[in-house]
Amino acid sequence: RTAAGTDFVTAWRFLRAHGWALPAAEATLRAAISRDEGLQELDAPLIRSCRQLARHWRGHGLAGVDFDGDPVLWEQPGLLDWQGLNTVNEELVVCCEMLCLQRLALELDRLTVQEQRPVHRVGVVVDLEGLPMSFARPQNLKLFSRIARMDSEQQPEMLKWVLLVNPPRKFAAVWKVIEPYFDAGTRKKFKIVPPEETQAELLRHVPRESLPRFLGGPSRQPQLLCAGKIPRKLLRELSAHSQPTSLATPPPREEAAGS
Repeated sequence: RTAAGTDFVTAWRFLRAHGWALPAAEATLRAAISRDEGLQELDAPLIRSCRQLARHWRGHGLAGVDFDGDPVLWEQPGLLDWQGLNTVNEELVVCCEMLCLQRLALELDRLTVQEQRPVHRVGVVVDLEGLPMSFARPQNLKLFSRIARMDSEQQPEMLKWVLLVNPPRKFAAVWKVIEPYFDAGTRKKFKIVPPEETQAELLRHVPRESLPRFLGGPSRQPQLLCAGKIPRKLLRELSAHSQPTSLATPPPREEAAGS
């Protein structure tokens, strides 16, 4: 359950993701609720450590709006401590992703109440500047595949469009491996933007005043706080915790589902 007035929108999102097929939508919704409940059942010290790790996980923040007035999520995965993250148990990273999704959903609920209209979709700009190609290691891609699938099923129809800007030279080859992780509907929302077209493409989606400084705009927002190494003390605490059981046990995948 979410903020007042958003339950209908939640049902609409799950139904639309499954082509209005009620049994499939209900199965996915029940699985999403089960994951949320599983997260709540984790012991307090572990969830506290996961919340601290979540600050170093996605490197994203909501700031500004697109031309429809919908919020925009900005990400800079090149700021992440990939070496530190590679030492963290996969289930803990999944927990971090769940916490990030919950935080995003709560922010959309807040905007829904504030603006007195359903706010449930976001545009996304992923700045790939500085992303090390080591992120494409097989174990990372396996985890990415799992998270991409979980995100689509946990928060379907949340993505409005996704721009991948400043891609590394070899990113196109990696994207050919990553793209099939998303269902067909979600894949259509992604666009890799050539460097020379970055500003023009951004301004087709977002007013200039919403562009952050790290992409050539005037806005000081968002301020992404994930830069720097994950504290070694936190990594030791995480390794000492008993590991949670899988939170991402999805129903059978259907191509109709989408983010």
